[in-house]
Amino acid sequence: MLNYLMHKFALTEQGAKDFIKTLLMNVLSNIALMIPVWLLYILVDDLLGDGIPTDHYQLIIIICLFSDL
Repeated sequence: MLNYLMHKFALTEQGAKDFIKTLLMNVLSNIALMIPVWLLYILVDDLLGDGIPTDHYQLIIIICLFSDL
């Protein structure tokens, strides 16, 4: 993979390694931005549905605890 990146983008070995690190950090950052929206969707879906099911109580507590951070 490193050789492919090095030839495709004319990178040095260190540049290819840094490119992969940056790519992974960008993916993690995007996932971190999606998590609150996903949790809000679950909460709203439960509230608009038949109420909060008992198996979602732990998830709701986690949402409340981490939403203050």
